[in-house]
Amino acid sequence: MSLPVLMSLFIIGHFLILFMVYKVLTDKYETLKTFKDWYEDHPMKTLEEEN
Repeated sequence: MSLPVLMSLFIIGHFLILFMVYKVLTDKYETLKTFKDWYEDHPMKTLEEEN
């Protein structure tokens, strides 16, 4: 590959990463789950210790 093609892909990749971060941070996604819910594929009772 020639240098201009590699540099173009390099620059485009940086803009795509910035765009991806922007989209993730500005997404309106909401959930009712908290860190106490742990993971859905490996459920645990709670983070709090039970007596």
